[in-house]
Amino acid sequence: TLSKIPPAGGILLNVNRWRGQLDLPPESLELIESTSLKGISKLGDFIIYKLINDELNKAFLCMILELPSETIFAKLSSTKSNINILEQDFINFCSSFRLVKNEE
Repeated sequence: TLSKIPPAGGILLNVNRWRGQLDLPPESLELIESTSLKGISKLGDFIIYKLINDELNKAFLCMILELPSETIFAKLSSTKSNINILEQDFINFCSSFRLVKNEE
């Protein structure tokens, strides 16, 4: 039998890939989920992960919104000192996602 792979690789693989991009070690799914932020858009619920490398002064805010047939990702890259300033704007951006009908 085939095991079902989560859409777009799942939370664990994506967050640990982003952590690797910041030269951070991988974390367990339990720890990743315990530090996540949850949000709501008109497309559905999303989760935001704040990743910071203090030594490199680099940080990411990463969003995953899983839909039935696709997954939406958004990632903001900044310095450690600016990530907290940008956090609410990023949450507002992700919360603004909605379906727009194409009018021709």
